[in-house]
Amino acid sequence: MEAESMDHIFLQCSFAEELWLFFSGCFNVVWKKLDSMADFLQWWKRKLKIVCCKEVWALGLITVADHIWRERNNRRHEGKVRPINFIKQMILEDIKSSKPSTKGDVKIAVDVICCRKLGLLIQNKPTLPILEVYWRRPQVNWIKLNFDGSSMGNPGRAGASGIFRNHMGAVMDSYKIFIGVSKVFQAEVEGLMVGLMRAREMGITRLWVETDSSAVAISFEKKKTHGDGSIWCPLSFEALLCARRLGISRIQYKPKEIIEVFWCPPPPGWVMLNSNGCSLVNPGKAGAGGILRNVMAERWMSLALYLQSLTWKITHCLREANPVVDFLAKSAAKFEVSTPIVSGQR
Repeated sequence: MEAESMDHIFLQCSFAEELWLFFSGCFNVVWKKLDSMADFLQWWKRKLKIVCCKEVWALGLITVADHIWRERNNRRHEGKVRPINFIKQMILEDIKSSKPSTKGDVKIAVDVICCRKLGLLIQNKPTLPILEVYWRRPQVNWIKLNFDGSSMGNPGRAGASGIFRNHMGAVMDSYKIFIGVSKVFQAEVEGLMVGLMRAREMGITRLWVETDSSAVAISFEKKKTHGDGSIWCPLSFEALLCARRLGISRIQYKPKEIIEVFWCPPPPGWVMLNSNGCSLVNPGKAGAGGILRNVMAERWMSLALYLQSLTWKITHCLREANPVVDFLAKSAAKFEVSTPIVSGQR
């Protein structure tokens, strides 16, 4: 009588070996006879990386071992011996009843044969509709600006680029700039602002701006809605709000001499903090706030005036429709170069 051990019951006896050989053969995997359960489990784990139906392969380890143990108990304690072909069929039925997923696993003919041997239904991924993506020309007398930004690390070395084309698709102007270490959103915004400054120099009066960054498109559209692009509340609104909280129903306003008041941007490399505090009664409910701005704020304020003087729109496109500026922005970030590239006549 053969010695009974875990290695003998599940691996070394002829009955167990035939079941493992049958199951691995369904996957077109050559069965390797091993002496210990530890080595067997490592071998099974390695094969999991290469077989087609991975979920079924992992499930088979438990299912086959379970039937081996049941047959051992039936023979030892009840004296019943079941035909091995019947046990093979029961293994397949148990796996099929668990409804394992084969979605995305069937790619070649060998995978189809594997599913047929296991009696599994092939679950294909839903076919996605083909979407045609292309660059759209602007209307006659319009100029289209496509821009992009890239950051190698986010934050990391960043670049921005843009290209101007007319209704014939001819390139009117293009640029790429290296902007140092920055995040991708800042690089996208820089590409937009440089493009708008170029458009102002070119005297463009009808401009179509297009980007593959939905975040920049949404932010810029909000600037358009607000008119001047300001992000702070006027003092008159704050005064009316405070008066309402104090229960004041009428406010008498006496006009004074008109004095030009404007915000002065900081020098390049500096950041300006504007802060203020308010107390409703003094002492009373109080609050404070502040805003940090750099020299970019001045650029936007000047560009906002330019945008008010022309007809323009901004749209979002898929990345596949923006390949030229994507390449230019990445090359500017990678090689740390800024190059005006002009083609055609302005």
